[in-house]
Amino acid sequence: MQHIQFYATQVAGITNIFSEDFCVFNLCFDESDNETGQSWQFQRALGEDGTLASLGEEDEGICVVQEPQLQTFYEGITSLEISRSQLRCRFDSATAEQIGIQSLHIRYQLEDAQWQELVQIAKHVIVQCNYANIIE
Repeated sequence: MQHIQFYATQVAGITNIFSEDFCVFNLCFDESDNETGQSWQFQRALGEDGTLASLGEEDEGICVVQEPQLQTFYEGITSLEISRSQLRCRFDSATAEQIGIQSLHIRYQLEDAQWQELVQIAKHVIVQCNYANIIE
């Protein structure tokens, strides 16, 4: 089982609004511009006001994407910790066996404004997830 760790040179919190009642909040971590580096996203679909109640459909939880198009899966996370300098994620045994990765450790460096933006998006991504935590 792999333990992946890398330094993300590009970190972003992005909101994609698809309709009046559906948007996706994204936390994006990229090692580099080239296609050989690590690239991970943590996504959550919510209603446009950022709540599960306004979604109007079944919540699938956090969607984890390993790019470029390597893996996409929902939930399977036992712990997710986001701080100003790193993200740590551990996957449950079934998910770890399926994806071949037990844990993920992403380090990064953010300016104040970037950190505040990431926190705002992260709060939507981890809403009602008792295994997730933002350390401010």
